[in-house]
Amino acid sequence: IILGIALSTSFFVACETEEKVIDFVFENTQNGAILRQVSVTGLLDLFDVNSGVSVVLEYQDGEGSLASNIQSVDVSLSFVDKNGNGNSQANIPFGQITGWDANGSPFGLPRATFNYQLSAALSAAGLTIDEVGAGDQFVLDFTLTTTSGQTFTNSDANGNVAAVGGWY
Repeated sequence: IILGIALSTSFFVACETEEKVIDFVFENTQNGAILRQVSVTGLLDLFDVNSGVSVVLEYQDGEGSLASNIQSVDVSLSFVDKNGNGNSQANIPFGQITGWDANGSPFGLPRATFNYQLSAALSAAGLTIDEVGAGDQFVLDFTLTTTSGQTFTNSDANGNVAAVGGWY
């Protein structure tokens, strides 16, 4: 009888649900999407306005990471004047990234390439080559909009992702 009571008690106690932290996290966390920087090649040469940069990005989300989940990726350009000429500018529209394709990518995630030349960056910022000096920076920012209507920028990344730096 005692053994039966002990087993019955352990059965009822074992069936109780307890509030687990991981369950709370899963229930209260919104999954998003991210653009991962796979590679950057080229450079902007102040002596060659035809010089350029090529950026390869990879898309990943919590909904299967399909290219069809991408509504748009808008590119904006900022110019950071480090020489004190007062030419700094931010959020200049600079194009869109299209042509997302998962064929040939190592993890089956969609990738696309964004190419630009120094001449295009100068034109977008309304600058001449004479107004740009060593140390000045052109910075690209990407705004990802998914087909579900969510929009993500670099400011949406949490500390775990943002701490990795330029990789995401």
